[in-house]
Amino acid sequence: MLAVLAAIREAAGDARVSYSMAFSPAASSLDGQYHHLALSVERPGVSLRYRPGYVAARDTVMTPPLAEAIASPVALAGIGFTVHLEPVDGGYKASVTLDAHNITLEPKDGKWTGSLQFLVVVGKVEQLTTIPLNFSDAMYRQIQEKGLVMGARVKTPPGTTGFGFGFRDIPSGMVGTLHVPLSLGTN
Repeated sequence: MLAVLAAIREAAGDARVSYSMAFSPAASSLDGQYHHLALSVERPGVSLRYRPGYVAARDTVMTPPLAEAIASPVALAGIGFTVHLEPVDGGYKASVTLDAHNITLEPKDGKWTGSLQFLVVVGKVEQLTTIPLNFSDAMYRQIQEKGLVMGARVKTPPGTTGFGFGFRDIPSGMVGTLHVPLSLGTN
């Protein structure tokens, strides 16, 4: 009984000061293999509890259709990206930078190839585009270092309160979404 009470006290103490960490492996590293995890801290007297590893399986990625993912109040982070907006007549010019480490690019015939779906939702209007990717070695190295930059124009009728962006890496099924709230009267 004393051992149980000690364990409960220790768990309660852990709950007072704890941190959570998460990561998403790059789509290109989803190789079906078990990967060990190792975490360390430099502060003396700190103990870490974490899973010893994970299986990087492509076939376990379960994501909803892009429109459903964007409609969710919780953004998905399978593909990381940022958006810079510039107001233009009738909407916004969007400059999107995707984290290329979350995109599956495979060598084929001397090029790096892949495929993305891109969806913009404004109110009830959805615009879905499939984007074939085909990069030289030099361009592949550049986007691995700086990200994949794309542009889009988003029409926002008067009264639009926000819109959503979504990307799906077609080979892996990984999805990233972003909700962009707008102030009324800004366009």
